[in-house]
Formats: sequence, structure tokens, C-alpha cells
Amino acid sequence: MKHASLVVAIVLMAGSLNATSRDAAPRAAGARLSAAPNAGAAAIGSAHTLSGGEPRTAAFAAVGLPDGSVSGEAQINVHALNVAWHTRIECLTVVGNRAFMGGTITESTNEAVVRTGTKSYFWVEDNGEEGGAAPDRISVAGVNETPEGLADFCGLVQNLLPGRDVVHGNVQVR
Repeated sequence: MKHASLVVAIVLMAGSLNATSRDAAPRAAGARLSAAPNAGAAAIGSAHTLSGGEPRTAAFAAVGLPDGSVSGEAQINVHALNVAWHTRIECLTVVGNRAFMGGTITESTNEAVVRTGTKSYFWVEDNGEEGGAAPDRISVAGVNETPEGLADFCGLVQNLLPGRDVVHGNVQVR
């Protein structure tokens, strides 16, 4: 992964860089999964989070197809930075209750912060619907990444991006 763009993404998007133990990687560091998505895997939902009191919103839908391709879209809005962007989802990897996804940024409201044509990625966590279940989670988004960085993110499934509790919305991973 290109560390410079990841650092830029974390600094711009994270607010606080204190990842909790719930952000620990679901697989051993460096463990590589197949680059092909899980056929039939899906991640669908919306997530409203707060970072330093500032709202962030995301809506996403991605599904792994039998031929190994992925169909999906994501829209992310970081209100404090006055930027929103649309991503065509090109990779999806599901590990347990987590989905790692990303793709090409097709639209941006602020090219100085998020550039079209580059890659963006994030992870979500589905913690169930039952009363007393922990809140669903979503990571901050990596932006302005290379194709290689996106492939690493979906292939290595490491939680390099800190997560936030979903305050409003619902995440479904299957």
C-alpha cells in the first residue's frame, strides 16, 4: 500500500487516531485472502457517525458476483471538510461480520481534498440486530489511493483505518 496516501487519508478523515481494540484485524497481520470477492457476499447499509462532534455519513451497497466481479456504489460525506464523494465499488472481501470494500472515486465535491479517478476504501462491521448488541461500525475512508493500495486493502484485510460506532443507520454484512 502506498503509505503516503494512507497517511493523508487518516490525517484528513480520522479526527482522532485512537483505534480501539475492536479495530483489531480479524486475521493475522500479513495474511492474504484471495483477491477475488466472495461470490454472494454482500455489504449494504447506511452509517451516520460523529467525529469530534462533526457528522459523517455513508451509504453503500456491494455484492460479489459469481464471476468474481463486484457490483456496488458508495457515497461518503465528511461534513466538517465540506466534501462528499461517490465511489464505484470494485473490491469486496467479507471476513466474519466485517466487509472490506473500495473502488474508483467517480465524483467529488472538492477535488483539492478527494480526487476523482483515484481509489477509496473502508470497512464496515455488522454487530447484529438483537437488543443489547454492540453498535455497528464503519471505518474512516482511505482516499486518493492507487490501484495497488486498493488491492492491498481488500486482499490483506487489515484494519489500518480506525473505526467509529454507527450512531444512526444499519450495516448488513453477509
